[in-house]
Amino acid sequence: MSELPIVAKAGQSTLAGFWAVDPDAGIVYSSSSIGATGTGTGRVATWSFTTNFPGVYNVETIFYDDRGGFAVVNSPVIVKPWWSF
Repeated sequence: MSELPIVAKAGQSTLAGFWAVDPDAGIVYSSSSIGATGTGTGRVATWSFTTNFPGVYNVETIFYDDRGGFAVVNSPVIVKPWWSF
């Protein structure tokens, strides 16, 4: 799973990708503390994040499967002002 900081620009959608390995090679579902959800087959889940307010956001993403397996990853999202790029 990736836990690298994600840098975003205020007012623009940012796509983040995380991967989780399901030992049963089943479907991996995900949900996050920012309300994004996703479904990946086997390993990858993505979500998008948009805010107009610069700051550092800690996004918790939970990966789970149909058999009760789960993993949690916390990733900082650094949102910079739109003019700083």
